Amino acid sequence: STKNSLMLLHDLVKLTCVSFQDVFTYILNFNLQYLITKGYLYDTILDSVIDTYNLLPTDYYSMYDGLISKYPTMFGKHELGKDQSGQYPIYLYQYKPKNYKNTIFITCGVHGDENYTTYIMYLFLKNLLDSTQTPLQLSNIKNNTRILLIPVCNPWGMFQTPKTRWNSRGVDLNRNFDWNWDNNPVTTPFTDNYKGTSPFSENESKYIKYVFDK
Repeated sequence: STKNSLMLLHDLVKLTCVSFQDVFTYILNFNLQYLITKGYLYDTILDSVIDTYNLLPTDYYSMYDGLISKYPTMFGKHELGKDQSGQYPIYLYQYKPKNYKNTIFITCGVHGDENYTTYIMYLFLKNLLDSTQTPLQLSNIKNNTRILLIPVCNPWGMFQTPKTRWNSRGVDLNRNFDWNWDNNPVTTPFTDNYKGTSPFSENESKYIKYVFDK
């Protein structure tokens, strides 16, 4: 659509590596393949499609740990502690270029029944680590940006059958932060938007705060 094309051009202009000639070439030809060929757009096809809903935290950790084994100097992890149930560890993974200038902190699986982002982040990091010819729009991340990632924030919820958005005490962890606390409704455990007894009352949200404050 015209709106999407204008947004794309806006993004292109923000990239210092884009020449005016290439922008005009795109405008004249309206050809996305031209931008892909020039390296301004990243285009890839997944090797396979899997049903992420059936994956458990242990499955994801196995995937991420495989990247650690392959790239031990750039990718690692450590345990932040156990979740609120005391049963499951929560891990912080780190992608760390040698001379990084920026840091991004990403959380996935805050709701245990929304685990597809955990898989998407695995694919992103795998591609970032495996790539020998990094697309232009990813080169700054690959070379200059440290990524801190908690891929499974709510392991208890992800281990349940069926998976659930709440943690072991029925708290919606996405509501357990201090932002907008007073405006969130007061409900009961295992009901929509139950925020807990106080901001950061749950281990899972405490670990997120710890990483932010560190």
